Amino acid sequence: MPDTTTKDHVGLFHACYQIGESRPGDIIFKLDLVVDTPNRRIQGCGSITQAVNPPLDVAASL
Repeated sequence: MPDTTTKDHVGLFHACYQIGESRPGDIIFKLDLVVDTPNRRIQGCGSITQAVNPPLDVAASL
């Protein structure tokens, strides 16, 4: 009989987010993540960009 008192964490999924307006010159925040629920970890990369002179382009590992 299976043990119903413990919950198994199952799953690995990919999540992408783009936050910002679509108007020219607006700042865009992009996230590309992998969510590992069994190990309770989230990893990925993100970037902040803006079409100005000079262009803003900041990238980071998360």
